Amino acid sequence: MSKLISSLVGKTCKLKTDEALLLSGGTELTCQIVDADDEWVQFTYTDKKAGQKTRLLRIDTIESIEIIEE
Repeated sequence: MSKLISSLVGKTCKLKTDEALLLSGGTELTCQIVDADDEWVQFTYTDKKAGQKTRLLRIDTIESIEIIEE
Protein backbone atom coordinates (compact mmCIF):
# COMPACT_ATOMS: atom_id res chain seq x y z
CA MET A 1 0.00 0.00 0.00
CA SER A 2 2.89 2.40 0.65
CA LYS A 3 3.78 2.40 -3.05
CA LEU A 4 0.22 3.42 -3.89
CA ILE A 5 0.25 6.18 -1.27
CA SER A 6 3.59 7.46 -2.59
CA SER A 7 1.91 7.97 -5.96
CA LEU A 8 -0.60 10.31 -4.25
CA VAL A 9 2.01 12.87 -3.14
CA GLY A 10 0.73 16.34 -3.98
CA LYS A 11 -2.90 15.23 -4.31
CA THR A 12 -5.84 16.17 -2.12
CA CYS A 13 -7.42 13.12 -0.51
CA LYS A 14 -9.92 12.12 2.11
CA LEU A 15 -8.37 9.73 4.64
CA LYS A 16 -10.66 7.47 6.63
CA THR A 17 -9.06 6.42 9.92
CA ASP A 18 -9.94 6.26 13.60
CA GLU A 19 -6.94 8.54 14.22
CA ALA A 20 -8.84 11.35 12.47
CA LEU A 21 -11.16 11.50 15.50
CA LEU A 22 -8.32 13.09 17.43
CA LEU A 23 -7.57 15.59 14.66
CA SER A 24 -10.94 16.61 13.27
CA GLY A 25 -13.65 15.04 15.41
CA GLY A 26 -14.76 12.64 12.64
CA THR A 27 -13.40 9.49 11.05
CA GLU A 28 -12.61 11.24 7.74
CA LEU A 29 -10.04 13.95 7.19
CA THR A 30 -9.54 15.96 4.00
CA CYS A 31 -5.84 16.60 3.49
CA GLN A 32 -2.99 16.95 1.01
CA ILE A 33 -0.40 14.17 0.93
CA VAL A 34 3.11 15.65 1.34
CA ASP A 35 5.31 12.53 1.55
CA ALA A 36 5.16 8.79 2.27
CA ASP A 37 7.51 5.91 2.99
CA ASP A 38 7.01 2.23 3.90
CA GLU A 39 5.39 2.95 7.28
CA TRP A 40 4.36 6.62 7.48
CA VAL A 41 2.44 9.20 5.49
CA GLN A 42 2.97 12.95 5.99
CA PHE A 43 0.03 15.22 5.21
CA THR A 44 -1.26 18.75 5.75
CA TYR A 45 -4.81 19.67 6.72
CA THR A 46 -6.68 22.73 7.90
CA ASP A 47 -7.65 22.77 11.55
CA LYS A 48 -10.68 24.93 12.37
CA LYS A 49 -8.93 26.58 15.32
CA ALA A 50 -5.22 26.64 14.48
CA GLY A 51 -5.15 26.85 10.68
CA GLN A 52 -2.95 24.60 8.57
CA LYS A 53 -1.15 21.74 10.31
CA THR A 54 1.26 19.02 9.19
CA ARG A 55 1.04 15.54 10.72
CA LEU A 56 2.45 12.04 10.33
CA LEU A 57 0.23 8.95 10.37
CA ARG A 58 1.11 5.27 10.30
CA ILE A 59 -0.07 3.72 7.04
CA ASP A 60 -1.47 0.65 8.78
CA THR A 61 -4.05 2.84 10.61
CA ILE A 62 -5.62 4.08 7.34
CA GLU A 63 -8.86 2.30 6.46
CA SER A 64 -9.45 3.93 3.07
CA ILE A 65 -8.34 6.81 0.86
CA GLU A 66 -10.59 8.75 -1.50
CA ILE A 67 -8.85 10.92 -4.09
CA ILE A 68 -10.56 14.28 -4.49
CA GLU A 69 -10.49 15.49 -8.08
CA GLU A 70 -9.79 19.21 -8.32
